[in-house]
Amino acid sequence: MLPAGETKGAGETKVEGTRVIIRLQTTPVPFPITQAIGRIQLLRELLGDTIATEESLRLVSSDEHTSTVQELQSKLRERNA
Repeated sequence: MLPAGETKGAGETKVEGTRVIIRLQTTPVPFPITQAIGRIQLLRELLGDTIATEESLRLVSSDEHTSTVQELQSKLRERNA
């Protein structure tokens, strides 16, 4: 099992002569809900955004949690660049 937030891939491997071609399709591994909520709150705090309550974040799907974490991480990286 991969750690939360990393990607897993299902793909194909082809051998052509001496070359090996690997194609991967990646999909995000969802965070456990409590971990995602904690990350969202921490990232928002670091960015100076309004921190959502745990209750309001529990109403959101795990797909939305994953995309929110990725979006907030990107904002933090851009701010620090």
